Amino acid sequence: MSNTLLLHPRMEIIETSTTCRH
Repeated sequence: MSNTLLLHPRMEIIETSTTCRH
């Protein structure tokens, strides 16, 4: 359960980082 909650915010951060990089 904790893994899923931690993955959600992490994925968002990764997506934002990728978008900013592009």
